[in-house]
Amino acid sequence: MVNSNSTPAFERQLANPALHADLRPVQTGPGQRNKPPAEPQGRDGFAACAQHPGLLFFHAGGFNLELVQAAAHSVRQRLDELESPEPTKERLLRVFNELVRQLARPGHDAAEPQGRIAVGSLGEHFWILCSRRVAPDQLTGLRAQLDALRLMSADELANIHTGRQGFEAVAAMAEAFRPSAQHELDSGWLQVACNSSAPIEYGFSRPLPDGGAQLHVRAWI
Repeated sequence: MVNSNSTPAFERQLANPALHADLRPVQTGPGQRNKPPAEPQGRDGFAACAQHPGLLFFHAGGFNLELVQAAAHSVRQRLDELESPEPTKERLLRVFNELVRQLARPGHDAAEPQGRIAVGSLGEHFWILCSRRVAPDQLTGLRAQLDALRLMSADELANIHTGRQGFEAVAAMAEAFRPSAQHELDSGWLQVACNSSAPIEYGFSRPLPDGGAQLHVRAWI
């Protein structure tokens, strides 16, 4: 497997409160899309996932193209061992691929992108939890896009395609959240929302010294 870190190592990394995601712990199942919960509260979501018996995959550290490809292969192998419906597995892989691409995006400096991602199962559902640093100038636009996607119903998302029509629908909602923000829409988040069975859950940790923040996202499939 790609993840060389064991679950105990995962737990040790998350023992530092500064690394805890601003998300609720894993519950018995995903929320209802037509009734999106308030922005997640609590600071133990990542730690709860680390201890979850359904943990299938974990990686923390650098993300690059080679890692993205190997990670997708590893998750596919784990899913082949499960008896879940194939359409569900395919949706999980689409969400996973988009999230690891988010983690692998280069920042303003030349350093290799750093982040964490975990995949697990819970009953008939799967969850993916990831975390990465967000630069100060990206915070407003990213929050606006995620808020807009969280409020879209399953029917609205089902009618959205990855073409211009889909971008315009999300852009209109995002502008309502942040009228003064001019940020390029990200098709990756749209794909995550369209393939998830519940609204995207997200939160930011305390601000970093440079004004940025650590983003924590959880998707249910």
